[in-house]
Amino acid sequence: MDDILNALYTDDVVQIANLVPVDVVDKIKAEVDRNKKAKADVTKGDILNTSTKTVYGLAAKSPAAVEAVIAHPLVKTVRENALNRTTSAWFGDERHTATSKPLLSCFFSTRVGPGAPRQGLHRDDQDHHVHHTHADLRGSSIMFCGVALSKITQANGATEVIPGSWAWDDERKPEQSEAAYA
Repeated sequence: MDDILNALYTDDVVQIANLVPVDVVDKIKAEVDRNKKAKADVTKGDILNTSTKTVYGLAAKSPAAVEAVIAHPLVKTVRENALNRTTSAWFGDERHTATSKPLLSCFFSTRVGPGAPRQGLHRDDQDHHVHHTHADLRGSSIMFCGVALSKITQANGATEVIPGSWAWDDERKPEQSEAAYA
């Protein structure tokens, strides 16, 4: 765990092979495919292209994904280490301390369609209106945990990351040449 957290706080990226066993991956894929066929809460076409399919609300649609990812002890430990916040505030005449644990804000499956253009480089926390002014990853409001359910390559749409970009302020523009592929 120390090696994982050290890598996270040094590079803002950790890649863990075989986090989810193959038989569980197959179960998740079957649950996702059932929802795609049912067309329940599936978007066809989004910021990627018209052939990309996304199943939102995966926590309600794939018990196997919840167990394998959200409830995974390693993921939980990393999530809580990175996102738990302890604050103190006055309540009347007494000072109270409370710890706020992370909230799951989205859990989805995306299958990038053929010919999809690359997404523009962006910060995943842009919807949280966070201002980045210092190099403290523990000031982040979000953690992205991507799990590949098939072989992912640069050619078929691997997630692009820029290690260390968490330390940048809001004015630093990312360059495509800095990207690595997860």
